[in-house]
Amino acid sequence: VFDAFGSYLRTIGAGPGGGDGQLEDPLFCAVDMDRELLFVSDSQNYRVQVFSYDGKFVRKWGSQGSSAGRFPDHPDGIALDSDRGLVYVTDSYQYLHVFRMDGTFVSKWPVGESATGIAIDTKHNFAYISRPHSHDIELFALDGETVLRFGKRGSAAKEFKCPSSLYLDQHEAR
Repeated sequence: VFDAFGSYLRTIGAGPGGGDGQLEDPLFCAVDMDRELLFVSDSQNYRVQVFSYDGKFVRKWGSQGSSAGRFPDHPDGIALDSDRGLVYVTDSYQYLHVFRMDGTFVSKWPVGESATGIAIDTKHNFAYISRPHSHDIELFALDGETVLRFGKRGSAAKEFKCPSSLYLDQHEAR
């Protein structure tokens, strides 16, 4: 963790490995500022880990598999709906998984190949999911229904080249 000026503050996680607080290829994180928690997609361990702001391990959930609460492929993007107490996680395969903040599984739905980044629009109840292999972004209603898909490979306006991370400014969402 670094401050706004690039000065080192602390390390999150206890180093590489599979134990509590250890991370293997963490890809994305999401911050719950109200609860002062950091949620990390721990991809090579097929789980989500939660840390306090001071870097202490709080909890974890998930493992490799296809049943409820497990990831068929590496967890990738992660986003929060703090008002509803939900955590959204994409996996490298093709699903969006929904959990309560304590790790309780809620649901999952297919979102297509190579879903990575995710941003949640809490005002309009949408999930934006980036898909680098198809060079587009897909918009889903929070019940899993596809609303629209936009973008294509390129460098012109309205085109993408392997979009991965997403951020939605909740103050500007219309």
